[in-house]
Amino acid sequence: MGWLTGLGRILIVIINIIFLILGFVFFALGIVCLVGDSMLKSYYQSALDMLKAQLEANNFGTIDLSSFNISALIGGLGYFFVGLGLFLLIITILGCCGACCKVKF
Repeated sequence: MGWLTGLGRILIVIINIIFLILGFVFFALGIVCLVGDSMLKSYYQSALDMLKAQLEANNFGTIDLSSFNISALIGGLGYFFVGLGLFLLIITILGCCGACCKVKF
């Protein structure tokens, strides 16, 4: 039964490392959303232009997207991704400590 327990702990550590990497990715994405508004503007401005062209081509009339503030939406998503990333980082670090050192909370 000893080798099965060791194998289970190794599997838990590997899964925790995968979620740790995912936490770093979410955290970095959130920071980019919060700080890199000028960098992201070229991407979402072209998407808004294509949306406007498609809506006008499909006879939805003249669409005014000037009051549509996508920067506020991206900023809100940035806070969400930072929070999600930090949550995943904390949980996976505690999980790795628990699996490696047999710590129970």
